[in-house]
Amino acid sequence: MQTLIIGCGAVGGLIGARLIENGGNVTFLVGSSRQRQLLPSGLLLMSPYGRFRRPVAAVTATELSGTYDLVIAATRAHKIETALGLTAMAVGPETIVLTVAEGFGHIAKPVAMNGPRLLHAVLEARLTQDADGVLSQRPPFAELKIGDTQNREKPTAMALVDMLAGRGLTTSYASDIGARAWERYAYLSAGVALSIRMKLPFRDALRFAGGPDMFLRLLDEAQRIGEAAGYTPCPVRARAYQRAFVLDSRPVAAPMSVAEGGSAGDEAAFLLGEMIATGRQYAVHSFELELAWRMVTAYAKGVERPEAGSDDEGEFARVLHHRERAKQGTTFSKAP
Repeated sequence: MQTLIIGCGAVGGLIGARLIENGGNVTFLVGSSRQRQLLPSGLLLMSPYGRFRRPVAAVTATELSGTYDLVIAATRAHKIETALGLTAMAVGPETIVLTVAEGFGHIAKPVAMNGPRLLHAVLEARLTQDADGVLSQRPPFAELKIGDTQNREKPTAMALVDMLAGRGLTTSYASDIGARAWERYAYLSAGVALSIRMKLPFRDALRFAGGPDMFLRLLDEAQRIGEAAGYTPCPVRARAYQRAFVLDSRPVAAPMSVAEGGSAGDEAAFLLGEMIATGRQYAVHSFELELAWRMVTAYAKGVERPEAGSDDEGEFARVLHHRERAKQGTTFSKAP
């Protein structure tokens, strides 16, 4: 099966490595700087489940030609629509398109593609990529769940489950992929917002005084939005997530730190903006999440961030609260 993977970061690299080990014919669509890393040195994935190093095919958008049997979009959430649009030429009538990205907009409102066979995946993994492009995977096992929102492509999804399973990557079919994606999205949004509000990487913020309580408040807002949109969290998985994120302070797949800004900040603003817009669509207000979104968009413009828990942050929150009430003529749920 001819496979095109959009992106060769931590997620795309892991999936590509397992496909190649299983005999797949894989081409990575990457930027020129990533291509310069891959072509001379190949793809290197360091993992406790076995080291992977192989030469790989890597092309840029201008070098892309022909159609593929499988297109996997493994990009950042705020780039997935653009990426799929740019690769429309690689999608034929029978092409399978699989998205593996954070967020929910691409699932709720799929990008129009030539191929009708659209599936989505949710990945739980602890992955990193260093400046030289070397990928690292840490325990526990990475878990990939695949499905489609209409449950029309179960045989296709099951075939992908078999194709992608490999060392350190367990795969399974999910008939409720929308709910699974929202659960992941809710925890990710809360984690990103916590990192912004506390001015700390996610794990450090959880260990900081007041961090777990703030995380749970943010998570409550995200879950209320999900429930209004029809995605009620599974109690068993919710307890497992809560234990991993809060009680153990040992996330299964920690959200990115947005303390550095840059592309991570862009993605944080995108993810939180999508969450807030969904809340407004269903008349669920999210004051705590919106404060984090306002802060990260302000940072992008060079505005000095207030100290976490400071009077300045409190005043920023109060001003925002009253401005939004006056503008919309509605009342936000009271911040705890």
